[in-house]
Amino acid sequence: MKFLFDFTHPKQCMFFPPIIKELQKRKHEVLISAREFGRDKGFMSKLLKENGIDLPIYTTGGHGKTKLEKLENFAHRTLHLANFMNYQEIEALICLSSPSAVRAAYGLGKKIFVFNDIPEAEHTAKLTIPFSDYLFFPFCIPSEHMNRFGPRNFYKYPALDPIVWIKNFMPNDECLEQFDLVENTYIIAKHTPTAASFNEGKEDLIVNLVNWLTDEIGIRVLVHSYDIASAQVTMPKAEILEGIVDLQSLMYYSKLLVTGGGTTSIEAAYFGRDVISARPILTHYDKYLILHDLMFRSRDLDVLKKTCQNRLFNPPHPIKKNPLHDMEFPLKKIVDIMEDY
Repeated sequence: MKFLFDFTHPKQCMFFPPIIKELQKRKHEVLISAREFGRDKGFMSKLLKENGIDLPIYTTGGHGKTKLEKLENFAHRTLHLANFMNYQEIEALICLSSPSAVRAAYGLGKKIFVFNDIPEAEHTAKLTIPFSDYLFFPFCIPSEHMNRFGPRNFYKYPALDPIVWIKNFMPNDECLEQFDLVENTYIIAKHTPTAASFNEGKEDLIVNLVNWLTDEIGIRVLVHSYDIASAQVTMPKAEILEGIVDLQSLMYYSKLLVTGGGTTSIEAAYFGRDVISARPILTHYDKYLILHDLMFRSRDLDVLKKTCQNRLFNPPHPIKKNPLHDMEFPLKKIVDIMEDY
């Protein structure tokens, strides 16, 4: 079978490679499309190569900030992807709820396999899940929360998405020398993706928290942001990470993570780091981390500051057992479903 993977977010460059390799191992053909991400025009291609995938990439489309820009990008990508799928005689699409790719594949009558771990992003869910032939999502999301979008078939896998790549991760302490760091003496911060539709109109408390940490506490803060120019202006005393960096190793050796995102929360929690979240939305996997005492979340800046102080200057926050370590991603089961459908 001839599969197309559509990449719309850097997370997918770590999530999809094992699936791609398993399909190739079974003699299926794999093609890749992607949209531009960030200001580095080759970012997605470089990140895929870092994760062992060196295939040609059909790149089309970008991002929009306003509703009109988002709609224009959607329409532009849909048309270009439809032409690409038709020319390449694609048989099946695999994506993480990519509205343009799903619309193109549906219009051409292709099989559609959609992954989604954030039904809280309703705009994207509504534009993808109803058109999917098979929906895959993590166990922590109640089935009824996905059924309301009308998937034809679904499979709940017994893991959170980052388990795919973090399970066999080996930290590299060269990152400490690269940034002149000492283990357990710095903080990693993840900028809130305010351009995402599900965060629209929400304040990014991470900016205020990072500035307080650098100005008042005097600790080094390394910020990972997809809007580097904005981060450099709004967090002038923090160190803004640029290009492709070993973020997982940096988190592994850090004191704690303050974040406005989701994926980094799971990664840092897996490493046993303290995780303090100011994320505007509360997802099902966020709730899972909180339930198991792997993450603290608040939308109150004063509470966030107090919690940071406690975690920085008091003994490490004890975790009885980390359930993330027992999770396994059922790679072969998922590929079996795709082959047999």
